[in-house]
Amino acid sequence: MLHLTKNLDAHGSSKQMKIIDNFLEEKEINNITDYLNQNTTTWYFRSSMVDNDNQFYLTHSFYNHFLPCFDFDLVRPLVEKLNMSAIVEIRANLNIKQNKSIECKEHVDFDYPGLKTAILYTNTCNGATIIGGKRVDSVKNRLVIFNTNTKHKIVTQTDTQKRIIINMNFYHETHY
Repeated sequence: MLHLTKNLDAHGSSKQMKIIDNFLEEKEINNITDYLNQNTTTWYFRSSMVDNDNQFYLTHSFYNHFLPCFDFDLVRPLVEKLNMSAIVEIRANLNIKQNKSIECKEHVDFDYPGLKTAILYTNTCNGATIIGGKRVDSVKNRLVIFNTNTKHKIVTQTDTQKRIIINMNFYHETHY
């Protein structure tokens, strides 16, 4: 299912966001989630989500500083399906269950003209991403695509041990 929303920012510019449910084939999403949920997958600690907010999370890089990591082939279906022409970063983010829902500060991932951000949710939980003021719930195999310069923030979950998303920043030829 595809949802397309269009908002106007404070300057009257058009901002679009696409939400696509069941983005990957079942085998592809399961390969990714199985890998990210293994005890042997390497996760790195980050002490804050945004601007030293003391809200920690964990990351796992698939593509970092314009270079693929050893397990890049696992996310190749995403790269191909999104028709990425140049990749800045692809990483998984893992949030640990909190006693109460926490919203991090609004931020942009990068401030590069024409860059896109896509988020793939690998599990269903009551966490979310708020993008340009619109809440996008964490639903397994849901993908949301938006302009990277659109402010967004994370809402942590309280109902599952982990919330894992794949965050992608890239250029492509088709503009949404």
